[in-house]
Amino acid sequence: GTSSEVEVPDTVRYIVGGAFAGNTAVQRVTFGAQSELLEIGDMAFFGAKYLTEVALPASLRTIGKDAFKGAVAMRSLTVAENSALTNVAVGAFDDCLAALNDADADGFITLGNVLIKYTGSDTEVVLTDSIAAIAGGAFDSQNGAEVVMLTVSADSSLAFIADGAFDGAISLTEVYLLTAAKPVAEQGAFDDIPIGAVLWVSSTPYGQFVDDEVYVSGFGAIEGYD
Repeated sequence: GTSSEVEVPDTVRYIVGGAFAGNTAVQRVTFGAQSELLEIGDMAFFGAKYLTEVALPASLRTIGKDAFKGAVAMRSLTVAENSALTNVAVGAFDDCLAALNDADADGFITLGNVLIKYTGSDTEVVLTDSIAAIAGGAFDSQNGAEVVMLTVSADSSLAFIADGAFDGAISLTEVYLLTAAKPVAEQGAFDDIPIGAVLWVSSTPYGQFVDDEVYVSGFGAIEGYD
């Protein structure tokens, strides 16, 4: 279309990959309070270079790879309160990170309760307890310090780790994942972590971790921590 403002109907549940790719007309995309949107597909807004504002609905759960890559004019990209957003793929916000909320004091850029990027300077990082998911590319060292140790506390809300979450985390040697339950980790979540990296987990869910091939293949060792 040629409209500069698009209000997506509440009944739309999926924006398919490439739906607005290369669109040079759209500048603003909004959703109603009753939106049923669940997923924005890969490259859905790729190269929409005049897009400046997107207000995502609370219902949205998944944002695909490179979904907003190339949206270089983006000034505001928000999600409604009580967001269900969980899975954000690698490159979803490349070129428009500045449109998200500013990094907090610890260097975390989030959208809803999803960690989009770590941009801090600390090499030993403690994840904020309210973060419920880690997006693809969140710990790419091109955006922040080369993280050596990551701690996720027993009080953490972390429940999901996306494919590619630790792409570029080539200095990470220890992860303390002390949650009471094992977070779901997509295949490829830990692919760039050094071979000898150690994962420390609480004793209660220990058996869940050692039976999960994604964790087993991602770390040199999985150890219990009390």
